[in-house]
Amino acid sequence: MPGSNNEHDIPQIARRRARDIANQFPGTLDEAEQEQVAQRIARMYRAIDDVRSFPLENGDEPAPVFRPIGKEQA
Repeated sequence: MPGSNNEHDIPQIARRRARDIANQFPGTLDEAEQEQVAQRIARMYRAIDDVRSFPLENGDEPAPVFRPIGKEQA
């Protein structure tokens, strides 16, 4: 799928991004914190791939959210 991340590349990409962040803000993240940031980035990449994998047709639109109006809101 175009634009998707290869599952085995995600940890490497995430570590690289975490290192970039640490380099942008020197002295703010130690090694353990960089690893935590990398894990969070990896989770985001996997979530993005999950969203991308959902098949859409040409005419698909977001589903409306139904919110009933209660007595206190009327």
